[in-house]
Amino acid sequence: MKDREGASVWIGLAHVIPTSRDVLEGEGAFVPAVGLADTEQAFFDIVCEAMRLHKFAVVELADVELLGERRKHYSVEPQMIFLASQLSPTKRVGFGAYEVY
Repeated sequence: MKDREGASVWIGLAHVIPTSRDVLEGEGAFVPAVGLADTEQAFFDIVCEAMRLHKFAVVELADVELLGERRKHYSVEPQMIFLASQLSPTKRVGFGAYEVY
């Protein structure tokens, strides 16, 4: 999937920790992410910036691949497909449900 500017839709699982005590009742969380980016590194950067704005630090971004490739081999949560469909040049990232630990 590509937008009009040629960016691709990426998907991955972010492992995050809070940078403020008031944002999470737990030590950290895993959260699925989709984003519109030209490269895997750009996707990582977009996820990190968005999480920073939500008072989280990204420990790791795992299982990163193009959404189209993921869908060829695995089932993808409908919520993530919906979030991907909402991406645009002004909304470049979306997050699924946080799994807190």
